[in-house]
Amino acid sequence: ADVMRVDYFNLVTQADIARKIGRSRQLVHQYMTGARGPGRFPPPVCEISDGTRVWLWCEVAAWLWENDMIKEEVLRDARQIEAINSVLELEWQKKENRELTADVIRAVSSTA
Repeated sequence: ADVMRVDYFNLVTQADIARKIGRSRQLVHQYMTGARGPGRFPPPVCEISDGTRVWLWCEVAAWLWENDMIKEEVLRDARQIEAINSVLELEWQKKENRELTADVIRAVSSTA
Protein backbone atom coordinates (compact mmCIF):
# COMPACT_ATOMS: atom_id res chain seq x y z
CA ALA A 1 0.00 0.00 0.00
CA ASP A 2 1.17 3.51 -0.79
CA VAL A 3 0.84 6.26 1.80
CA MET A 4 -0.82 9.26 0.16
CA ARG A 5 -1.35 11.48 3.20
CA VAL A 6 -0.30 11.52 6.81
CA ASP A 7 -3.37 13.47 7.89
CA TYR A 8 -6.50 14.88 6.27
CA PHE A 9 -6.65 17.88 8.53
CA ASN A 10 -5.31 20.26 5.90
CA LEU A 11 -8.86 21.10 4.79
CA VAL A 12 -11.03 22.42 7.60
CA THR A 13 -14.56 23.71 8.05
CA GLN A 14 -15.59 26.52 10.37
CA ALA A 15 -16.56 23.88 12.95
CA ASP A 16 -13.16 22.17 12.61
CA ILE A 17 -11.36 25.47 13.20
CA ALA A 18 -13.47 26.18 16.29
CA ARG A 19 -12.74 22.70 17.65
CA LYS A 20 -9.00 22.98 16.99
CA ILE A 21 -8.67 26.29 18.83
CA GLY A 22 -11.19 25.58 21.58
CA ARG A 23 -13.50 28.44 20.62
CA SER A 24 -17.13 28.62 19.55
CA ARG A 25 -18.21 28.44 15.91
CA GLN A 26 -19.82 31.84 16.40
CA LEU A 27 -16.51 33.43 17.44
CA VAL A 28 -14.73 31.80 14.48
CA HIS A 29 -17.47 33.14 12.20
CA GLN A 30 -16.86 36.61 13.63
CA TYR A 31 -13.14 36.28 12.87
CA MET A 32 -14.03 35.25 9.32
CA THR A 33 -16.33 38.21 8.75
CA GLY A 34 -14.06 40.71 10.50
CA ALA A 35 -16.65 41.46 13.20
CA ARG A 36 -14.02 40.42 15.80
CA GLY A 37 -10.29 40.15 15.68
CA PRO A 38 -7.79 41.94 13.47
CA GLY A 39 -9.53 41.18 10.15
CA ARG A 40 -8.05 39.73 6.96
CA PHE A 41 -9.00 36.13 7.80
CA PRO A 42 -7.84 33.79 5.02
CA PRO A 43 -10.46 33.18 2.33
CA PRO A 44 -11.95 29.72 1.91
CA VAL A 45 -10.32 27.59 -0.77
CA CYS A 46 -13.59 26.12 -1.97
CA GLU A 47 -17.18 25.37 -1.21
CA ILE A 48 -18.24 21.75 -1.15
CA SER A 49 -21.51 20.53 -2.58
CA ASP A 50 -23.74 21.28 0.39
CA GLY A 51 -22.57 24.90 0.64
CA THR A 52 -20.02 24.21 3.35
CA ARG A 53 -16.88 26.28 2.87
CA VAL A 54 -13.44 24.86 3.60
CA TRP A 55 -10.13 26.51 4.40
CA LEU A 56 -6.54 25.34 4.31
CA TRP A 57 -5.61 24.68 7.93
CA CYS A 58 -2.05 25.82 7.25
CA GLU A 59 -3.29 29.28 6.13
CA VAL A 60 -5.71 29.57 9.05
CA ALA A 61 -3.02 28.45 11.50
CA ALA A 62 -0.65 31.11 10.14
CA TRP A 63 -3.32 33.80 10.64
CA LEU A 64 -4.08 32.53 14.14
CA TRP A 65 -0.40 32.47 15.09
CA GLU A 66 0.25 35.94 13.65
CA ASN A 67 -2.58 37.17 15.86
CA ASP A 68 -1.38 35.36 19.02
CA MET A 69 -4.28 32.88 19.10
CA ILE A 70 -2.29 29.63 18.89
CA LYS A 71 1.18 28.47 19.87
CA GLU A 72 3.96 28.41 17.29
CA GLU A 73 4.20 24.62 17.55
CA VAL A 74 0.62 24.30 16.21
CA LEU A 75 1.60 26.36 13.16
CA ARG A 76 4.81 24.36 12.72
CA ASP A 77 2.86 21.08 12.85
CA ALA A 78 0.34 22.37 10.29
CA ARG A 79 3.14 23.41 7.91
CA GLN A 80 5.01 20.13 8.31
CA ILE A 81 1.90 18.06 7.62
CA GLU A 82 1.09 20.17 4.56
CA ALA A 83 4.64 19.71 3.22
CA ILE A 84 4.64 15.96 3.86
CA ASN A 85 1.25 15.55 2.20
CA SER A 86 2.41 17.58 -0.82
CA VAL A 87 5.52 15.44 -1.29
CA LEU A 88 3.53 12.21 -0.91
CA GLU A 89 0.98 13.44 -3.48
CA LEU A 90 3.75 14.37 -5.93
CA GLU A 91 5.37 10.96 -5.53
CA TRP A 92 2.03 9.29 -6.21
CA GLN A 93 1.52 11.48 -9.30
CA LYS A 94 4.99 10.53 -10.57
CA LYS A 95 4.13 6.86 -10.20
CA GLU A 96 0.74 7.21 -11.93
CA ASN A 97 1.86 9.35 -14.86
CA ARG A 98 5.59 9.94 -14.90
CA GLU A 99 5.71 11.82 -18.22
CA LEU A 100 2.90 14.25 -17.44
CA THR A 101 4.28 14.92 -13.96
CA ALA A 102 7.75 15.60 -15.39
CA ASP A 103 6.25 18.02 -17.94
CA VAL A 104 4.34 19.87 -15.23
CA ILE A 105 7.39 20.07 -12.97
CA ARG A 106 9.47 21.48 -15.84
CA ALA A 107 6.77 24.03 -16.71
CA VAL A 108 6.38 25.17 -13.12
CA SER A 109 10.13 25.28 -12.53
CA SER A 110 10.71 27.43 -15.61
CA THR A 111 8.28 30.09 -14.36
CA ALA A 112 9.78 30.28 -10.86
